[in-house]
Amino acid sequence: MPLQIANIRYGGTNHIPQTSIELSFALDFLLSLQKMYIGKVHAVYYAPHNTYSYDGTAEFQVSTENNVSLLGGLKMLMKILQTLNIYPVERGLINSYIIDIEAYLKSAYRSDLGYFSQGGMYFPQNQTWHWVKEPFFAVDCQTWTVSVLGANTIDSWFGSGTTLKIWERTKQIAGYKYNERTKDAEGVGFSEDKKDQVFSGEWTFGAINALRVAAAYYTGNAQAKLRQEAELMRNAIERELTIHGSINGRDCPGVLYANKRYFIPFGWWANPVLSTASTGWAVLLDKNYNPMYLGGFYDVN
Repeated sequence: MPLQIANIRYGGTNHIPQTSIELSFALDFLLSLQKMYIGKVHAVYYAPHNTYSYDGTAEFQVSTENNVSLLGGLKMLMKILQTLNIYPVERGLINSYIIDIEAYLKSAYRSDLGYFSQGGMYFPQNQTWHWVKEPFFAVDCQTWTVSVLGANTIDSWFGSGTTLKIWERTKQIAGYKYNERTKDAEGVGFSEDKKDQVFSGEWTFGAINALRVAAAYYTGNAQAKLRQEAELMRNAIERELTIHGSINGRDCPGVLYANKRYFIPFGWWANPVLSTASTGWAVLLDKNYNPMYLGGFYDVN
């Protein structure tokens, strides 16, 4: 987000000062990436070495969602550095990370299951890599990936219409109030959602963003359907998850993180509380701004 802020603050990519704090922050982060990068996997670790977790595995984990989010940020940084024609050495490093993370994402797609894997574990002691045991579905590994890569790239890798199939699979597994007849869902949860029916504000906004990105690529009936579904989910969020709360005595409308307390299988609890994450997504999408692409455009292809 600092690079998005700089792009807005200075009036465009070619006006961002080389000495801006936002650009310095992004460039400094490259030092951390070099420490956390796994050449054999073409990806970066989920967390630094010695990070505490209840099961002791955090420092070995590789997350597809984290890597695709990182990819979006690296592409923003690359765009700025290329436009300003600065930091040629860093541009070379960034480009190598972009190529490698895209290779990781390509390998993460499970054609037999119709979705991107949640991730895996790399153990440096014996240099072994293991994907998570499937099925272990994560909604954001689908929606974030569509938002960053775009439907054109995904379909060019795996075949025409693959992005649409990934979305259909996502609804079938994790759709909130999924309608078997119309193939519509009013939102999404976090993972398998047929029994518990949790409704996530943040992750549903992420799905809406992905649908808008996909709709910028497809045409005709497919495009119309994607836009209709995005509107359906936005209305459901407004109806079921948008409330008024109070912060320091001031009335504050916002969006709940989820519709109920729910243990997310990736290691944390969702709660029905006003959420900066959910509400932040609401502000961005209601302004038609894609936070995963520099400048906020939905046409990322």
